[in-house]
Amino acid sequence: MRNGKVGNPRLRRRVVDLVRATGQPVSALYVAEHLHLAWGTARALLFELSLNGELNAVKTTKSWIFTPKIDERR
Repeated sequence: MRNGKVGNPRLRRRVVDLVRATGQPVSALYVAEHLHLAWGTARALLFELSLNGELNAVKTTKSWIFTPKIDERR
């Protein structure tokens, strides 16, 4: 069974927009705090968006960070 928030297209768009507008890598905690979500929901959204190719996920020594996908067609 899926969490209704993770599949919500409007919320997914808000997450992508936030990551793009920030201009620097963000954590799941950052997204959770700025969009008033539970940390686990933010993390699930970020990983799903990265698996779908909408964001980049990078593992650091401390945790995961997320950045906007760069358009390579330029």
